[in-house]
Amino acid sequence: MCPDCNVSDTLFHFAHEQSKLMFRPANGHLKYSYIDPGGPYSENLWDWDSYWAAKALFTVAEKLDDNAMLTKVREHAAGALLNFFDHQGKDGSLPILMSTKDPDWFDSIDNPNNNMAKPVQALFLQLLVEKNAISDRQSIELLHKIKLVAECRNRRYRHENSGLLVWANDIAIGIDDDPTVWGRPDFSGAHIYYNSFLAMDLESAAKLSEHFQLKELHRYFQAEYEAIVKAINTYAWDKRDNWYYSCDVQCRQNLKPHRHFPPLNTYLTPFWQVMPLRVRGYAGLLPLVAKIASPEQARQVVAKLTDPEEFWCDYGIRTMSKKEDRFYEPTRFRGNPSNWLGPVWIVSSYLAYLAFRNYNYDKEARQIAANTRNLLANDYKQKELVHEYYSPDDGHPISGPGFLNWNLLVFCMDF
Repeated sequence: MCPDCNVSDTLFHFAHEQSKLMFRPANGHLKYSYIDPGGPYSENLWDWDSYWAAKALFTVAEKLDDNAMLTKVREHAAGALLNFFDHQGKDGSLPILMSTKDPDWFDSIDNPNNNMAKPVQALFLQLLVEKNAISDRQSIELLHKIKLVAECRNRRYRHENSGLLVWANDIAIGIDDDPTVWGRPDFSGAHIYYNSFLAMDLESAAKLSEHFQLKELHRYFQAEYEAIVKAINTYAWDKRDNWYYSCDVQCRQNLKPHRHFPPLNTYLTPFWQVMPLRVRGYAGLLPLVAKIASPEQARQVVAKLTDPEEFWCDYGIRTMSKKEDRFYEPTRFRGNPSNWLGPVWIVSSYLAYLAFRNYNYDKEARQIAANTRNLLANDYKQKELVHEYYSPDDGHPISGPGFLNWNLLVFCMDF
C-alpha cells in the first residue's frame, strides 16, 4: 500500500467535503455568488484570498474529475471577482474586504489615504479565462476597469523617484505584522510583496490584452510591467546580502536655515532613492515567483530558502528568517494582526514551491510539496480540520481552526 497515496486520499476527501462550505450565494451588497475563506472568516470576501481559493478549488475539482463541482467553482470564482468591480470607486479604487453587510470594510474606495485591494485582479481574470469561467465580453470590460485600478494605484502610491509603490499604511497588507511596514510611518514602505505581485498582475493584464487584441491596453500594461520590473531589480535587490528587500522611500534633502551659512545640507541631495529595510521575510522570494530574477539571483535566494538556519523546516518554509532574532516569533498567537514572524503558512510554502519550479529546483519543489501535504494530513487526522498557520518547530497548529482558503493550494503542488 502506498503511504503517500493514503495521505493524498485523506486530503482529497477532506477538501471535497469541506470546500462546499466555501461557496456562498449572492446576498446583500454582494450581488454575485462568491468564495469565502472558511473557518473564522466565513462570509467574508477578501482580495487575494479569493484568488488563491479559486485557483485551489479549480484544481481540486479537476483532479477529482467532478464536473458538478467545476461548474460551481466557475460560477463562484467569477462572482468573487465581479463583486469587487461592482463596487469600484470613481477613482478606480477597489475594496480589500467585502461582506453582505459592508462592501468596503477598510474604507478603501475613493480614499487615497488608505490601502486598496492587493494587485491580483488581472491574475484572477487570467485564471477565469483559462478555466472558461467568464465571457469574452466580460473579460474585455474588466480589462478596461483594471486599467483604472492601475492608474489609481499609481496616483496614490507610486514613489516618483524610484517607481516603486508604497503601502498607504499598515492596515490589511496581506502579511499583517511584517516589520518593514507594521508600525512604521504611512506611505514610507515600498514592500517587495506589493511590488512583486504588481509585476505579476501587470504581466497578466498585458497578456490578456494581447489575447483580446486590445492594442492600446496592451501597450499600457506592458510598459507598466517593464517599469516595475526594472524598479524592483534596481532598488530592491541587495548585492551585499543577495536578497530582495522592501525599501524605505523617505530619502530626501532636508534643508535647514542657518543664521551664518546657506541652508544646511544645500550641497547634498541624496543620490540614493531608497533605503533597504534589511529584514529577511519570506516575501523576498516573490521575484522568483514573478520570474523576474536572474538565474544567479535565484540561486542566491534558493540557498537561503533551503537553509534550516534561515527559512527551511520540516513543515514548509518559515515566514521570517530564523536569523532575524529581533523579530522572529514563530509560535505566538495573538489574534489580529496575524503572525507572519516565522510560522508556516501554506500560501508562503506554495509560493516557495512556485519559485523552485520556475528556476528548475525540482528536488526542492517536490520536498516542500511533500512536507506541506504531510503537515495538513496530520492535522486533519488529529482534529478533523486544518488551521491557518503552524509552528515551524514541531508542526503544531497555532491559529484559525477550520481555515480552508489557500490551504487547498496543497493540491496545486505536485506530490
